[in-house]
Amino acid sequence: MVEDPNALLNRRQAGTFLGVSPQLISMWKLRRKLTPAEVTRDGQTLYRIADLRAVELATRRSMKSSRNWRRGMPALA
Repeated sequence: MVEDPNALLNRRQAGTFLGVSPQLISMWKLRRKLTPAEVTRDGQTLYRIADLRAVELATRRSMKSSRNWRRGMPALA
């Protein structure tokens, strides 16, 4: 099955999709790491799959860089 990068997910679905808590999705939004694609009339925040993937990748790279720095090794790109 091919995922549509423009598909929209709510906070709970986004958390499930990435394997993280919905609270972490909210934290990323507050820290401006993740920008909602849309807010519905009833106030539901929706996120684009492509944006979720980008934050996931950036977070993994940041964590890898941080671990390597602590070990005294050069960070990998």
